[in-house]
Amino acid sequence: MDALDILKAFLMLIAGLGTFLIGLKIMGENLETLAGDKLKVLFTKISDNRFLGIATGAVTTVLTQSSTATTVMVVGFVNTGVMTLIQATAIIMGANIGTTITAYLIALQKIPVAAFFSALAGAGVFMQMTKNKKVKNIGTIFTGVGLLFIGLYVMSNAMSGVTAITTADGELLIKTWIIKLASLPGAPIILMVFGAILTIVVQSSAGTTAILVGLCSAGAMDLEPALYITLGMNVGTCLTALVSSVGASVNAKRASVVHLLFNVIGTIIFGIVLAFAGKYILQFIQSIRIGSDEGTIISMQIALFHTLFNVTTTILLVPVMKQFTQLASLIVPESKNQKVNPQDLIYKFKYIDNRLLSTPSIAMAMLRKEISAMLDDAETNLELAVNAAMTKDLSKKEEFADRETHINFVNKEITKFLVEVSNLDITYENEQEIAAYYHNVSDIERIGDYAENIVEYAEELIKANVDFSEDCKTELTDMTNAVYQEIASVKAAFEHKTLKDYDEIEAYEDLVDTYYNKLSENHIVRLNQGLCNAEAGSVFISMIGNLERIGDHSMNVTKSMLNYVSR
Repeated sequence: MDALDILKAFLMLIAGLGTFLIGLKIMGENLETLAGDKLKVLFTKISDNRFLGIATGAVTTVLTQSSTATTVMVVGFVNTGVMTLIQATAIIMGANIGTTITAYLIALQKIPVAAFFSALAGAGVFMQMTKNKKVKNIGTIFTGVGLLFIGLYVMSNAMSGVTAITTADGELLIKTWIIKLASLPGAPIILMVFGAILTIVVQSSAGTTAILVGLCSAGAMDLEPALYITLGMNVGTCLTALVSSVGASVNAKRASVVHLLFNVIGTIIFGIVLAFAGKYILQFIQSIRIGSDEGTIISMQIALFHTLFNVTTTILLVPVMKQFTQLASLIVPESKNQKVNPQDLIYKFKYIDNRLLSTPSIAMAMLRKEISAMLDDAETNLELAVNAAMTKDLSKKEEFADRETHINFVNKEITKFLVEVSNLDITYENEQEIAAYYHNVSDIERIGDYAENIVEYAEELIKANVDFSEDCKTELTDMTNAVYQEIASVKAAFEHKTLKDYDEIEAYEDLVDTYYNKLSENHIVRLNQGLCNAEAGSVFISMIGNLERIGDHSMNVTKSMLNYVSR
């Protein structure tokens, strides 16, 4: 084989790896899009049930085709405080089990029907030409699956060329290197380190597995060194999660350390078992022969070992999960000099984290929770403002101001986050939802501004030393109760993404408008009869005007849902 042939073989190997990884990415992203709502439901049921957490992690990873994406997402949840460390640990364990499905997909490349899977790339393109969104989405998944198998086919052919490179003595170069490597003192550790480094370079344990299967299938590597490299591969895949935790909260850093610890402890256990009972483990793995082709057999054996590693490690660590998280807390302790400044919480999201962008369906779910929390804050400030005006008590003015600052911060930052989500590969329905969210945050921010106006009215009453009449207070109470009922109904509809109570919300909005007209007329009568102070009357008219506008902005949130929710 001349230098040009060698160069071509390496270039085709890189081309095949790239095609495989892009196919895996397309398949994972569109599987996630197709199962978006189901994925959201999974994460809304997060609890301290460790087995449910493991199942959630496994299913999410199967859908996204990336344990790294799942772990990075979990780091984001922990960083915002949505998820506890113990919950995150269970999901990370499940993610490690879910990622083994990719190894079986790679093994399928060696069976006779692999050509049919490759043909799905073309079939998927034709499906994407239809107008049916679901069919188009499934077609994209098919394209991803096809590209995955095409990439594996190209890699397999290129690997045959690469492994055929010989030394000056006529020996196979790569096979000779691997044999020498496996014969060195401390070879198991060297092979595990090699697997970790290769995975870090490729940035995908699936890509490393594909290379490994290719080497074994071409006869350049025996099963035993492949098992050690597989162990190291599990450690290398933790790097992205570790990097993603930089700048995050202490608990988020602990979540990424949990991921690393899981794989390191599992690797140590399996490394020791292989060192003392490797012969028997190897015999057991080699006794499992699925298929007749030697390439298929060794591919399946690597996939089974990968599953055995993650399932066994999970079984061993689940009973000591609490102690496991305590170990992560020891490695990443609380900073002694770190003092939590309450003011810092003003400029922080409650549910959103940029790490969630790796999983668009979850990012959308958290956006909804963040906007709902923003509406909660606006409603709380409205209640404080109305109470201040009714009682002339401004003792909670500082609390009100902090919350108003937070509402303004969230309004600005959610808008930025919406732009980020818009740039992701999302469905048309999600695009409609995002368009509505732009208006929602603006409407909610205006509710906060009107509440701020009402606090200023309370200050005017205190400064002028005047009070509302009892009739004014009674009427204001009736109107504000109607506004509160409207906001509560709007919030419930928004949170549950349903318009079944649309008519009820519209009725509350009409009631608020009716109160505004009626109270305005009643107040003019009181002024003419001299039953109300003019200064207090001016504040009263302004206040009910603000309450009426708050009702309008609340209704706008529900109206915007008509763009993406069916009645």
